[in-house]
Amino acid sequence: MKKKMTYMLAISALVIVIYNLITFVVPFERTTGFWAEYAFSMIAILLFFGFTTVFCTKDVPIKSKFLDLPVFQVLYVLLAVQICFGFVVMALPAIPFQIALIVSAVILAIGLFLMFSIKLAEDEIQRVDRKVAAKVNFIREISAKIEVSAQRVEDKMLLTDLKKLSEAVRFSDPMSSDELYEKEQEIANKIDELNQMISSADYEAARRMIHEIQALLKERNLECKLMKQ
Repeated sequence: MKKKMTYMLAISALVIVIYNLITFVVPFERTTGFWAEYAFSMIAILLFFGFTTVFCTKDVPIKSKFLDLPVFQVLYVLLAVQICFGFVVMALPAIPFQIALIVSAVILAIGLFLMFSIKLAEDEIQRVDRKVAAKVNFIREISAKIEVSAQRVEDKMLLTDLKKLSEAVRFSDPMSSDELYEKEQEIANKIDELNQMISSADYEAARRMIHEIQALLKERNLECKLMKQ
């Protein structure tokens, strides 16, 4: 990561040096418009390379970086438009300072607006993803508990019942909701009781508990189906 940071900072410094060389070596007239465009262009350069440095060096999932790509594209366009417009104003000192200032301010404002809008959309996408992940966790968790229990069972009849229960869980609606919390909590508690019965080798009670859990699963899946209608 340090190498990436050093690499990006070196590129940023090189671009800033090249821009300043062009700006001050070319005999532009040093008008108020010149200095205004110089300032706006430097802001665009710093924004672009600041975000690019974070983008390249930040240790985040690939999906997060993928969602950040539109921000990168907006900054790229902002940088290109601002530098081009800045050089036009520097080359044509007759352009009124007020017009140059307003146009550059609008370019920067549009760029920042698009950046923040994209970031808000990205945050919402990630929030929904976390919500969906939380909703499917219930089925995954109880499925894992049943699989662990099955590995500790030697009784063939009970093992058959556990496999049927596992299949019932696997084919259950994976999406949960707040309305199902009490029912799912009851199922989770029953599975914990089932694991205790298996641990104490109370297989008859375990078989009865499996049937109770299957009935609760059917009720839960029916409620899921009704909520989607």
